[in-house]
Amino acid sequence: MKTRLTIALLALDCGIILFANPIFAMDSVTNLVEQVKAKPFQVTITPTKKAFHTNEPICIYTKVENVTETNQTVVLWSCSWWEQFRSTSLQIKLWPGYHCTANAPLSVEIPAGKSWEKELKLWVSEPVLTNTVSFQIKFVPLDYVQPRFEDGHFTPLVLNDSKISFLSNEATIDLISN
Repeated sequence: MKTRLTIALLALDCGIILFANPIFAMDSVTNLVEQVKAKPFQVTITPTKKAFHTNEPICIYTKVENVTETNQTVVLWSCSWWEQFRSTSLQIKLWPGYHCTANAPLSVEIPAGKSWEKELKLWVSEPVLTNTVSFQIKFVPLDYVQPRFEDGHFTPLVLNDSKISFLSNEATIDLISN
């Protein structure tokens, strides 16, 4: 008992709190401690090639992998599934060439250890000072946010909240001027 108490006091003195299973985080502003859930998805993006012309779509393979030991269900738009993705770069946007006439929320089950994969088209929306652009893609399932209707499209209310989005690896592409 004395040994356990000594270890606990040392851990507290160093500012470290150890827990057996759950992960906890402390808000640096409010000093509140809350349980943090491990994210169930890992997003991986792979450009289809290394270099793209500035006026052509940038095609990337997008893979949403269920990294848990149980099946996970996400809700996506049946037709405009690409609306669940956003680029972290101001220069890289979703390709405007997508067309969708019938849309409804669709539950997609991703088995444990398996992936949901799609090809996503992006484009360079603003001039780039260099010939290289690096970016990541955020994946935001519909069931993580309350969607809103704006300009004829449904869009998630919050796209930058790390608690509801899943950030991909970083991809770097070369741009070829025409």
